Amino acid sequence: MANDYPRYLQASYELQAMLLKEGMETARKHPKMAGFSMCAWNDIEWGVRWGIHDAFSRPKILTPERFRKFNSPT
Repeated sequence: MANDYPRYLQASYELQAMLLKEGMETARKHPKMAGFSMCAWNDIEWGVRWGIHDAFSRPKILTPERFRKFNSPT
């Protein structure tokens, strides 16, 4: 498994990005939603791992260029 770890990590980042996008699109479609805030920019060292960057502010899968495309309406 240790040899496959980089592949698993990359796949988890891809899944996380898809789920973030799904949540943003759901919010955009809601008739009473005027906007949203992405407040989980970085992972938190004590266990919260759903930020766009890791705990050391390194981009996971969403580089700034990819995030601009990701953050645009579908």
